[in-house]
Amino acid sequence: MQITHRAVYSVARHDGALVLCACASQKLAWESKVCSVLLLYQESAGVVGIKCSVEMAGIKALISLSFGGAIGLMFLMLGCALPVYNRYWPLFVLFFYILSPIPYCISRRVVDDTDAASNACKELALFLTTGIVVSAFGLPIIFARAEVIAWGACALVLTGNVVIFATILGFFLVFCSNDDFSWQQW
Repeated sequence: MQITHRAVYSVARHDGALVLCACASQKLAWESKVCSVLLLYQESAGVVGIKCSVEMAGIKALISLSFGGAIGLMFLMLGCALPVYNRYWPLFVLFFYILSPIPYCISRRVVDDTDAASNACKELALFLTTGIVVSAFGLPIIFARAEVIAWGACALVLTGNVVIFATILGFFLVFCSNDDFSWQQW
């Protein structure tokens, strides 16, 4: 965002939001973790106001996603470590949890989203991600059919898979929906 003339900033709190007002042209570098920016421009007064509310929704989303990840891993560990089951073969699905976001992250770096048409790289990434997710659900079922693990452990691992992949999907929906997302926020 460009602001013209010399900048005079005033920062005030209004209804729990941080308000920054400036009088015109200097490049404004606003460093905030998660914020929604509302541009208010009064042409007659020559004042540009930027309302940046550090959204609790972003922090709540991050906390709920980490809670979901912990619940999913708890189901996975219960499927492995309960004395009734006592087999650790289902931990191989951890590789699928790690691998599932990688194709999409690579395709976001490679693909130029200027055209609205479908892109082959993005389609390949979605195909590979789908294959990884289906494999994560298939592996415990194959283990249970081969009687390597019990069916109860398979049910716990599948429940953990649903929660973990919903958490991964939620992360991408919440934090990767805008184009200017960068890992430098972390």
